[in-house]
Amino acid sequence: MPKGLVSWFDDRSGEGRIRRDGREYPVNAADIEPEARVPLARVHFDVKRLEGVKQAVNVTLHRGRRVSPRQHRFGDLAGAHHPDEKGHHPLTDDRPGIDWAFEGHPAELVLEWGRLVNLDDLSTLRLLYAPEAVLHVGSEDIVGRDAVVDRMREDFSGPRPQMGAAHEHDGVIGVELRVGAGMLDVDFRVSHGRVVEQWM
Repeated sequence: MPKGLVSWFDDRSGEGRIRRDGREYPVNAADIEPEARVPLARVHFDVKRLEGVKQAVNVTLHRGRRVSPRQHRFGDLAGAHHPDEKGHHPLTDDRPGIDWAFEGHPAELVLEWGRLVNLDDLSTLRLLYAPEAVLHVGSEDIVGRDAVVDRMREDFSGPRPQMGAAHEHDGVIGVELRVGAGMLDVDFRVSHGRVVEQWM
């Protein structure tokens, strides 16, 4: 039974996400204990494939752990690479949904996005998106990072795209992407070190 962390849970919709090793699994209210429906709660769960999607089931609270976001970190030096290291490892932070590597550096995140697209590393690319990210393609809106990455997998299935220089205007970062013989403008809105909105 793997261990994970509750990324978020919405009591109104009865849906949430469990995070483990950089991957998130959807969970429904019927599959998670009421005590574990708290962001940052440490949980045990099983993974089951339902309708082609891996989901968290049998989610139970990891007893003896703090569950409140007000109780801060789970341990400052957990995961430290050396005993003399000071500070905390980013994966043990009290807000693990935020990628501190790109916090305050949206242009660097977009450059990393271009590098991963060029390498065709879409499984790693999904980690640059917020779970509720939105992709706008013409009049179509695609919601959720997995759906966004699946759509890009379809759009970039041919020759590898090449990204040009990035430019920023009014909080939106734009790049030109060469796809085959054509050029495509891609714009990003970044918040807390993750892509939250993208236009293609």
